[in-house]
Amino acid sequence: MSVKKMFIYIVSLLMLILPVPGRLACGIVILLLFNLIVCAGALFYRMIFLLKLEKLHQIIMVFLVLCLTIFYKQLITLFSPVLALVLGNNFFIAAFCAYEINMFSGQPQKSIGTKEGLRLTLTSNMRRSLFFSVSAFLFFFVREILGYGALSLPAPSGMIELTLPFSGVFATSLLWASTPGAVLLAGVALALSAFVYHKMSKSDRRNADVV
Repeated sequence: MSVKKMFIYIVSLLMLILPVPGRLACGIVILLLFNLIVCAGALFYRMIFLLKLEKLHQIIMVFLVLCLTIFYKQLITLFSPVLALVLGNNFFIAAFCAYEINMFSGQPQKSIGTKEGLRLTLTSNMRRSLFFSVSAFLFFFVREILGYGALSLPAPSGMIELTLPFSGVFATSLLWASTPGAVLLAGVALALSAFVYHKMSKSDRRNADVV
């Protein structure tokens, strides 16, 4: 993976998780939209190619992604006005992250016009989406436990909170539920990931030298 792509991935992941309130319920709603756009984006690409509108693909893709995001936000508003109000512009941030991570601004490939090409594109996009979704979900999961000693799920009233037996341990840990706490937690996670990646790369080079 190139340094440029790695930088885009890290920035997109931080944009996806940091502005969202420190509740798992909010994270679930945002991640559902993220994956919906990733999946629908490939279908949009196929439609653009079949209609021979490749020259206008950037404008059309942005328009379709925005329409899908607005439609999804309206559905969430009908389901839970509280969640829609709390998340606010995070819907559009998630849409932008999905757009950037999957390079939807690039020229549609001719292979997207075939069923096999569509399948390969969907597989590739959803593989990246799975990595980001799992990473973001774990972040929201750990952040809510540390910040509130509880876990929450989306509900029409806003969210259902499941208080953990050891919630009293984190009674004074609201720092992790705040934006500065999220930045600190993300920094620790990135540092740990970089350390593990460095160790694995070093081990692979050592094994290659031995062989």
